[in-house]
Amino acid sequence: MFGIEKLLEKILNRQNTPKEQREEFNIDTKYVHGLLFYNSYFDKIASALKRETVAFIVGGWVRDRLLNREIGNKVDVDLLVTTDPWEIVKNLQMILGKGDIFKFEKETTVASIVFTEGNTRYRFDFSFMDVSDILNSNLDFQEKELKIVDKLNENLLNRDFTINAMAILFDDAIGMGASQTILFDPSNGLEDLNEGIIKPVSIENIKKDPVRILRGYRFSQELNFTLNKEFENWIKENKELIKDSPIERIRDELLKIFDKKHSKKTIEKLEEVGLLQLIIPQTSSIIPSEYEKKYSLQSLDKFDDFLKKKDDLIIPEVLDLYKPKQFLTDFTDITLSKLYLYLLIRNLNSKKDIQKVSKSLSLGEKVYKFLLLLNEALGELKNLNFYNTYSLSYWWYRYKTVAVNVFLIHLSLENEEEILKKLQNFYTAIYLKNVVEEPILSGKEIMEILNIPPSKEIGILKNELLKKQLTGQIRTKKQAISFIKNLYNNSSTK
Repeated sequence: MFGIEKLLEKILNRQNTPKEQREEFNIDTKYVHGLLFYNSYFDKIASALKRETVAFIVGGWVRDRLLNREIGNKVDVDLLVTTDPWEIVKNLQMILGKGDIFKFEKETTVASIVFTEGNTRYRFDFSFMDVSDILNSNLDFQEKELKIVDKLNENLLNRDFTINAMAILFDDAIGMGASQTILFDPSNGLEDLNEGIIKPVSIENIKKDPVRILRGYRFSQELNFTLNKEFENWIKENKELIKDSPIERIRDELLKIFDKKHSKKTIEKLEEVGLLQLIIPQTSSIIPSEYEKKYSLQSLDKFDDFLKKKDDLIIPEVLDLYKPKQFLTDFTDITLSKLYLYLLIRNLNSKKDIQKVSKSLSLGEKVYKFLLLLNEALGELKNLNFYNTYSLSYWWYRYKTVAVNVFLIHLSLENEEEILKKLQNFYTAIYLKNVVEEPILSGKEIMEILNIPPSKEIGILKNELLKKQLTGQIRTKKQAISFIKNLYNNSSTK
């Protein structure tokens, strides 16, 4: 009985008590309606829970529903449960008939299920809250209930920020059973939510996990909230603590900042306080250059604007080339394009710089190669000879998979569309009509045609054949064979 029934019982008990024995009645409990928090998958989750399971919805889902934020294409819900989380996610996977499940140990056991429906990715995390000692005690029902609430409040008071330290009873947010329910809020997060303030539950909680410093800036960006002044001043004096945190978690928080809109303001704050220089040491030794004066962090927000308008700026044939790419589990090529844009603005776009930053952030080989490809494609774009068919064809042949990313970066930096119009016109008028991309002859076929053994000459012949393909001069196997024979017979190295 964690919901409105508790309040009604309290009122009735008071009414049945003689006036002289009545205690002062102060309704300081916060009540909200469970339907506010409902999600269509909650009924499935209810079926996956054991009958004796007590479950609470906690954290970001509670916060965002109180703010009535748009849900978007990523749904993340955290639940505290009093029975084995792993059994719950296994049951839920069986009920849904889909989803990847895994578990890990933090302060307690956490089990998760992740799945996709349409364009929406769902993730439900179940964290174990051990109340076995309470349930097995000789306390009566109401005393046990109070102890469970104490346990819940203890959990909430160990969280990062007050706005994330609120919870409701899961049962009160299920479909037809949704009802008025208590909002458990031991650190007054609702008040901070109403005032638009990011405030730690306690500084000790931040010291235990300094990555929460970055989370604070991220929440400020996402919610358009203000960091509590005392907390902000504390960060300036204690920013070095971030160096003690796992780089993978720091990296993920930083990428989440680039992943969201309005990252310019947040990145500026991180640089101003000196945090970003600790995370990416290469930025601390940058000498202001003409390049930096030309390009500002405003380009990060421009990127978001052009991303929204990309269907109007980029022709359908080129948009069709774009295939979203996933990196580091939770991030896309768009996020990493913004990271690259930041490095470019800060003049950290040499191969050596990108390699160092990739190592500093533990980005891995796949991300490193993607950043290099963006860098190479943008450099070639700026140096294109629009009177040279091979040059233009080779750009599309080599970089078409990142063309949309590069166009968005170019627009964010230069706000100049003419080059992109020319390049796109060439793609539709010449490249698509005349160029055969796939190698017409393999190295093995060339060796058989010319009756020669493997050698570097094969590679040279293949490259020359590709040039002719990219200029539209060779489109058939017959043409390719004739070209290879003539080239080889006229070669001084045969």
